[in-house]
Amino acid sequence: MPLPASGLRVRLLLLVLLAILPAFALILYAGREERHRRATEVEEEALRLARLVSVEYKHLVDGTRELLLALSRLPPVRQADPAGCTALFADLLKRPVTSPSASIRSAASPARPA
Repeated sequence: MPLPASGLRVRLLLLVLLAILPAFALILYAGREERHRRATEVEEEALRLARLVSVEYKHLVDGTRELLLALSRLPPVRQADPAGCTALFADLLKRPVTSPSASIRSAASPARPA
């Protein structure tokens, strides 16, 4: 009686498995490479965004420094006059910040419709 492992079905099954094994390995390899490529892309994008945020933050800090320098040169601030500073800053809060196109960018109180 022949061994079950030597049957035609088993041999055919082994032959089919042997034939599809390289394709299966190639699929696994391609999937791994694609995951690695995407991880690298995500890392590069995160680094690019971090650099962009860093530049924007530096602009914000520089602008704040310039504003504080300009405010420090105003007479009420130079003279350390509390009443004058209160009036000055209260007046500044009433004025909206506008862009070059004269659209209001920010204000201490909500803009009223025209």
